[in-house]
Amino acid sequence: MTASELDVFPRASTGIEGLDYILGGGFPRNRMYLVKGDPGAGKRTLAMQFLLAGVRAGEPGVYATLSESEEELRDVARSHGWSLDGITICDLQASEESLKADSQYTLFHPSEVELSDTTRTVLDVVERVKPLRVVFDSLSEIRLQAISTVKRRGGSHEHSIRELRIDPDGIRVGRQLGEFHGVLSGRLDYTGEAGPLLGADGHSSQP
Repeated sequence: MTASELDVFPRASTGIEGLDYILGGGFPRNRMYLVKGDPGAGKRTLAMQFLLAGVRAGEPGVYATLSESEEELRDVARSHGWSLDGITICDLQASEESLKADSQYTLFHPSEVELSDTTRTVLDVVERVKPLRVVFDSLSEIRLQAISTVKRRGGSHEHSIRELRIDPDGIRVGRQLGEFHGVLSGRLDYTGEAGPLLGADGHSSQP
């Protein structure tokens, strides 16, 4: 499939203007995406902004969480000035007993017959809400036995370096940075002018 053919896929806004620009309009729909990063990298912030973009577009969303309670998630959202109203939070936090190694379940049982309580809960919520956007937080907690990461090799997306900033307003993506050298060598040099990379008004500037 060519890049031009991939571009006809309908896309879902990420909720982040700069990231939508880079991705050519957002994530291609009806796909699964793994967001990976160290603690504090902005994974949960991205997830919330993605679901909130769905709320604005009239698309039902579900946030399935084992990492934080519903109250903790709402506190995180409030710290950014957001409300999670319109998003169904499926709180899957396990008890201390269920976190023991000998009592772990994967999200999907291999036989797909003897479903765990976690799976039944998720399926019940999905059947009731019929969401168009779903977030699972996190895979390490859900403990899938095998994850195959597929690299997207086609489609319209940028091959540029941009500033990424996480602040009280969420995740923001800045303009292209063409003055960096030695990216692949591990020794990064910046030869551009000093100054803020994101505009003073808080918005990214494209290109």
